[in-house]
Amino acid sequence: MQCDRASCGYYRVSLHGEDLGEWSELVLLGVLSGLRQEFYRVRLMRAVSG
Repeated sequence: MQCDRASCGYYRVSLHGEDLGEWSELVLLGVLSGLRQEFYRVRLMRAVSG
């Protein structure tokens, strides 16, 4: 998963090269909090924090 911060405060999200659109920070944090495996959570948080 790749998350690039847009100028409007949203994140452009893609997974395995597929564009998943723009997500708000609240939605992105909701997805991250739903992940149970620490390995994935740490990797996604690093991607978001850039």
